[in-house]
Amino acid sequence: DGRGLDTFIEYYKNLLPTARIENSIIYDDYENRNNRIESDLYLTTITAEQYSCCNRNQLFIPYDQNRVILHSPSESMYINASTITNVIGPSGTILTQEPMQSTLQPFFSMILQEHKKFIVAVEQLEKTNYTQSEFVSSSGIKVDISTVHRSKHTFGDYYKSHKIQIKHNTVREADIFIFEYTGEWTNDNTYLPTNLEQFVRFVDRAICHQRKLDLNRLGLIVHDRLVKNF
Repeated sequence: DGRGLDTFIEYYKNLLPTARIENSIIYDDYENRNNRIESDLYLTTITAEQYSCCNRNQLFIPYDQNRVILHSPSESMYINASTITNVIGPSGTILTQEPMQSTLQPFFSMILQEHKKFIVAVEQLEKTNYTQSEFVSSSGIKVDISTVHRSKHTFGDYYKSHKIQIKHNTVREADIFIFEYTGEWTNDNTYLPTNLEQFVRFVDRAICHQRKLDLNRLGLIVHDRLVKNF
């Protein structure tokens, strides 16, 4: 609404003490989702530990129970993606790390298989990433780079939007929209955005774009370099 972030936060600090948060739909929904989260006691990482070299960072691996499993036998051990298990709906959000050159093929296969149309990259992508050059795999997957747009706002250049087209032979084809946060993060183990207002605006714009593109609510993909903030 045009107010600075500090002013906005102060406004809600004064407002919330009189608000009936405990009776709101948001509160009930939060409690329901919280109660559905499985205990770590019953979750295993056997497959991920065997194939940890398929991940950009081998310390951040998915549970076997929520790992995205690809239908292709040659790619079924891909471990660079997990679904959020407490999201309402048949298809939810996928959390992943930025793919490596060696895992681009299964990454694009996953996008097609899971029918995703929107990717939110919360950390600036590497210069050699999949939005910089065309990609062709031995299995018939081809990726074309369509357009790139930078943010043009008075409060900073904090995101880039990309559009790519993924084709699998003549069978499947999809246009994918990528929203990339280009702001800086702290490097003191807190791993927070250095400009919180820019990041909040980035999240808000990402949600708006995703709702316009994903009318069937099929969910989205969220990734960063190391997934430290998930």
